[in-house]
Amino acid sequence: MKTFFLDESGELGFKLTSSNYFSISILICNNLDLKRLRAISKKIRTRKLKKKYRELSELKGNNSSDEIRRLFLRKISELDIGIYTIILDKKKVFDYLKDKKHKLYNYVAQRIISGCPVQDIKTDLIVDNRGGKILSKEFDSYIKGKFREKNLNKNIEISHLDSKKDGGLQAVDFVSWAIFRKYESKDE
Repeated sequence: MKTFFLDESGELGFKLTSSNYFSISILICNNLDLKRLRAISKKIRTRKLKKKYRELSELKGNNSSDEIRRLFLRKISELDIGIYTIILDKKKVFDYLKDKKHKLYNYVAQRIISGCPVQDIKTDLIVDNRGGKILSKEFDSYIKGKFREKNLNKNIEISHLDSKKDGGLQAVDFVSWAIFRKYESKDE
């Protein structure tokens, strides 16, 4: 069994103050490293943070110190994982898609999931619960429909979890944020 964690960085706004890029990343983990991956944020929070920060509900790439970011990313890199990312240059998005953010998100998510090794083994796709029940159902329906259409893995289960309660989602947040930061701010 494989577990896919999906997260994005940037936003799909198209105003002058919006980001130039949108990134969506998947972190793939096998069952052997799943427990270790999910434990990284808790270990960092309890051992590496100052006392006043230990009670944080979650660690996120965009509001952590560089020291915590480096530590988190180093711990992730010690595991047997795969990382897949799509960087969307928003200047190249067709005008008719700019007011259909959920459809654009679903399309980009489907593209990255389809590009991952999704053999016919049980695959759990875990997504941050970001849009409520209606958007979650729309996302699930779209992804599973595309998988049927393309004759891909029929053993995919999609879960929408609160990232505060899942260390795997927090890990992919750090990965996605770091990649987004490289493109958006030219920050290596």
